[in-house]
Amino acid sequence: MQAVQTIWQPDESVFDKVHGEMRGIWRVKSALSEAGIDMAKTLLTSRHPAVVSLVEKLTTEGMPKGFTQNQLPILFSGENMMYFVTSGMPGAVFPEHSHKRDDGLRLVIAGSIFYGETQLVVGDWMYVPRGASYSFVAGEQGCTLFHVYSPSPHPQAVR
Repeated sequence: MQAVQTIWQPDESVFDKVHGEMRGIWRVKSALSEAGIDMAKTLLTSRHPAVVSLVEKLTTEGMPKGFTQNQLPILFSGENMMYFVTSGMPGAVFPEHSHKRDDGLRLVIAGSIFYGETQLVVGDWMYVPRGASYSFVAGEQGCTLFHVYSPSPHPQAVR
């Protein structure tokens, strides 16, 4: 399946600095604090009542049609990494785009996606360096992807 080109750009404001740290990290810290969750003392699951209440607060706005994305309320000490789950309806097109400020890793956890002619199924992943252009199409059963974004550690990353 070939992706149809559509003009769309990811919201990379999660990398803007707010209160001395990346907006996406600050957003998770604020949400956890408002929910009364101390990650150093609380074992969390996606079904934890306070976490369930954070879903709307951590939903990403402006996603391509047919896709939803939520940032996970998870932080690891010393890392500037942000974690997300994205779901796509069957045949939904995630348009051609690139990320100027981060590297990404996408792992298929349900359904499948087509990256060009290559079908990625459960357990398959794709690493996307900063600046690399890509798109994908959700498979016939749709898709659910776990992904991580982090500022690129590579000084000569693709631009």
